[in-house]
Amino acid sequence: MSSGHGIRGRCDGPAGAGILRVPGRLLLVLALVLLAGGVAAAGTISLTWDPVDDPDLSGYRVYYGLAPTAMTAVADAGLETGKTIDGLADCATWYLSVRAYDGGGLESTESSNLVMGWPRPVVTATQPRSILPGETALLTVTGVNFDPGVPGDARHPGAAVVFSHPGLQVREVFHDACGQLRVRVEAAADAQPGWSALTVQNVDVSWDDPSIHPQVFGTLEQGLEVRAPQTNDAPTVAGSSPAPGATDVASSVQPSISFSEPIDPASVTALTVRLLDSAGAAVAQATGSPSVSGNQVTIRPAQALRASTAYRIEVTGGAAGVKDLTGLPLEATWRLDPAFTTAATPAPTDAVIVGSEPAAGATGVSVASREVRVTFDRDMRALSSVANAAALQKAFRVLYGTKALAHASGSPGFENDGRTVVIRLRAPLQAGLAYTTSVNLADPKLRKLLTDSGHANLAMSRPWSTSPAWKTVEALVAAEARIAGAESGVPLLIGGSGPSPQNAAVSINAEFRLTFAEPVSASTVTPATVRILGGGKALGLAERPRFEDGGRTVVIRAAGPLAPGKLHRIQVRTGRKGVMLAVSGGGSAPIGAPRLIYVHFATEVSAATQSQSLGLGE
Repeated sequence: MSSGHGIRGRCDGPAGAGILRVPGRLLLVLALVLLAGGVAAAGTISLTWDPVDDPDLSGYRVYYGLAPTAMTAVADAGLETGKTIDGLADCATWYLSVRAYDGGGLESTESSNLVMGWPRPVVTATQPRSILPGETALLTVTGVNFDPGVPGDARHPGAAVVFSHPGLQVREVFHDACGQLRVRVEAAADAQPGWSALTVQNVDVSWDDPSIHPQVFGTLEQGLEVRAPQTNDAPTVAGSSPAPGATDVASSVQPSISFSEPIDPASVTALTVRLLDSAGAAVAQATGSPSVSGNQVTIRPAQALRASTAYRIEVTGGAAGVKDLTGLPLEATWRLDPAFTTAATPAPTDAVIVGSEPAAGATGVSVASREVRVTFDRDMRALSSVANAAALQKAFRVLYGTKALAHASGSPGFENDGRTVVIRLRAPLQAGLAYTTSVNLADPKLRKLLTDSGHANLAMSRPWSTSPAWKTVEALVAAEARIAGAESGVPLLIGGSGPSPQNAAVSINAEFRLTFAEPVSASTVTPATVRILGGGKALGLAERPRFEDGGRTVVIRAAGPLAPGKLHRIQVRTGRKGVMLAVSGGGSAPIGAPRLIYVHFATEVSAATQSQSLGLGE
């Protein structure tokens, strides 16, 4: 069977997209069936392709792996023109290629059917579950395999969110983690009541034509409900938590009130919705409290309530009080009766970490920020009065391997009413590295110090760290060969020990565009750090490198035409003596440990000569 036979791909998208008749094209397609019973243990990717018309055809093999140079796993599809690969690691970019083979085992080339993408996204839950016409809500979407995209690379955007309801419009999508998105969604004023399916779409990239963006998606059928607006003349209090007369209520309670209809957030303040103690004095509320979500208002006290104490919720009515979305106020002031009572003082409990930023396993973390955050279930500010700065810096660390990064002056600090501890670093992070956030408030000496000072509740039962580690942005994320003045060019594969078929037939007059994850420091781009090599020698540049895309893209061109039909390399040096990323506010951040990143390519010649020199023939 001739290796010149191409494999044509098909993308069966949600709108029923047809066959793409481009020789050598293979595209990822959507998985048609959602997994039941929660999140899958491992991801799946489904592919389909057009058949090869050859009497010697014996079948197809799918090669895949976590790098384009490491597609070592293989799945035989037989004579089927589609295959689902399962058992794939979630939250990772996979590379796939299909080859046809004959009875003698001869395979076709994979020269133009390499694709990359994440496993199929799976959506498991949304919160809140409903929205009113005319409302804007921040929706939290949970699941797995929500692709964050590649920063600075317009060809590889992050996962998108689509609603089936015509009255719902997505305004913004925030990628918090592989398993969580936040979506700012707006319901039109005339949106009709009913459920909407919510679909998360990952965009996959075809190496030979980056303009092709097949979509791989997962759908939650009942993702968000548009509720019918209430028609009551005025809002009323429908219930509360704690309920009237409740006892043994936890001192950490955040009381809430449910109304008969959605409430205007502008009418809800710490003066119109209050928590009163047994003496009738208003309890101080935390920043952002009270908060409104539809028809529910929540009070978040600035600190834990006193033990064995009676409290009442009070909601102001009348013209100066709480109003519904049409401006009608609660007719009269409402007060919880009888009051609820908190429980007796409990024994001290250990502090618990409830979140961190960056989160465990996060990828693509920016090097521009020098702050790492750890959030507890309680106010931790008393730590600063018990332990000195050196002890706190030892307790709160950011590690690269076993090496602790130096704190900036005044670190660690406190935010979010003391619940969040902020580690401020003296130097910026490095790109392309894995870091661990570590907290140890279980050290015996520190624990004794906290106990003796009356703050035993700030100690921890065991040390804590982010597992798996979180990773900063990669350095060089894309390379492209382009004729000067053209709007687009040919994407080049980065790395490897030699040119791949994708990097062949590059114009001898091409300029090269190297795109980094974040803007680079212009002063670090020199003939010693970014070079074009031919025959083992550095070629002179036609001009100084120029910078585009806010400094993320470096454009270089050789001083004259490249030698035709020859192997060349672009060399990028990293480390403190190489290309470094620019840091907002001044300074620069190294791109990991010193190393050389190569982009191998071969210049254009006739088709026959190219086939012989690069081994692309039969």
